[in-house]
Amino acid sequence: MTSDRFRIASAAVLATACGCAYLFFAGAPGVYLAVNGVSLLIGLSLAGMLSGPLDRAGPLNWGLLQLSAGFLILFASLLGVGLDGVSRWLALGPILLQPGLILIPLMLVRYANQQDRLTQIALLITITAVALQPDRSLSAVLFVGSVCVALSTRDRNGWLVAIAAALGLLTSLLQVDSLAGVGFVEGVYRDAFQSGRLTAGLVLAGTMVMLLPGLIAWARHHTHSLAPRVFGAVWLTLVCSAWAGNYPTPLLGYGSSAILGYALCLLAIPGRTSDQTNAR
Repeated sequence: MTSDRFRIASAAVLATACGCAYLFFAGAPGVYLAVNGVSLLIGLSLAGMLSGPLDRAGPLNWGLLQLSAGFLILFASLLGVGLDGVSRWLALGPILLQPGLILIPLMLVRYANQQDRLTQIALLITITAVALQPDRSLSAVLFVGSVCVALSTRDRNGWLVAIAAALGLLTSLLQVDSLAGVGFVEGVYRDAFQSGRLTAGLVLAGTMVMLLPGLIAWARHHTHSLAPRVFGAVWLTLVCSAWAGNYPTPLLGYGSSAILGYALCLLAIPGRTSDQTNAR
């Protein structure tokens, strides 16, 4: 694993640790801390095992993987587990996983490295799937990530993806999101600040650690690369969504999906110019 990926792995550990500390001091059930800790171990183990094979995977293989991820998210939207009229999850035994939250960050950071037909089709499928749920948070993530890529590459097809993401976000905003907030999952920032300085400090520290790796990779070693910027934009958007509404607080609240998604971003950052095929 490269030094940049090691830094991101360290960030995942520290941010999740801050989240577990918050959950402990806020009085969350002990099983929440255990689930988050196990999810981190699984996510980092998967990233470590897959990093070599996927580093050697060509653009076609990556495109097919992106396409498979898009169809999985669409499946969850159409036939997944539904709560309060919203379908976002797939059941893994007693645990509900949100494929969009696991896969979309990786898809967008990889899209910064590789803009080809398969990848763009995969994102169009994903944009449609998320708008159907609806999920305003992930719709915003898709919009921000695709606009970042379009602004940098100035590719016509990239702008079409960005326009589709804008329409997807608008569709999500126009629909009623009836899903109620769940304690220690959503509303973490609000609850932490109401609980006291310690819990507020823990979530703020965890947030800063979570966002730091993209900035470090961009500033120190990969100023030419778009991937670290998209990485930062994606996770900042997820944080802002958690501040603004009933959406999972990544790494700091209870939940496996965001932890797994963050760890899997190891597979796409740091980006390198040589990774950018820009096939059109």
